[in-house]
Amino acid sequence: MPRFAFRLQSVLDFRHQVEVRAKVAFGEAEGARFKEEATLRGLHEDEARTVEHLEVIQGEGILDMGNLQLGLRFLDVLKVQVDRQVQVVDRARTRVDARRQELVEAMKSRKALEKLKEKQLAEYRRVEQQRELKQVDEMAVMRHGLEGRRLLSAPPVAAVLSAGAPGGAGTW
Repeated sequence: MPRFAFRLQSVLDFRHQVEVRAKVAFGEAEGARFKEEATLRGLHEDEARTVEHLEVIQGEGILDMGNLQLGLRFLDVLKVQVDRQVQVVDRARTRVDARRQELVEAMKSRKALEKLKEKQLAEYRRVEQQRELKQVDEMAVMRHGLEGRRLLSAPPVAAVLSAGAPGGAGTW
């Protein structure tokens, strides 16, 4: 039985490599997104701590205008940084979505070829099974033909019985 050979195996291998690269790119994009979101969370935490500090100073009745102005300027700078970081996070999310879509397309492309390979393998097995059954049938026909020739060339049963009987009368 000759081995099954998928004619498009090299294309399937290439598509598998494309999928692996797409998975790596997706993972890298996810990592970058996670890092940028962590930076954004850090900025929000800095902002919350600064507001809390300013509220404590104001609550204690210590109205040092220099410290208050410094705190408010710091808050303004943080807001600008937060706005910029939100844009960075949005771009990172967009890259993740693009990489995810590329990965999905690569997976679909590979799976389509794998299904084709499976169908061709099933057809190959079916044809091989039919070929084997045909060979078995041919051997059975040939064996039957040989047995039939032996029966035709053998003496008739009555002659065998009469020749083998001790009294020659054809009885046992």
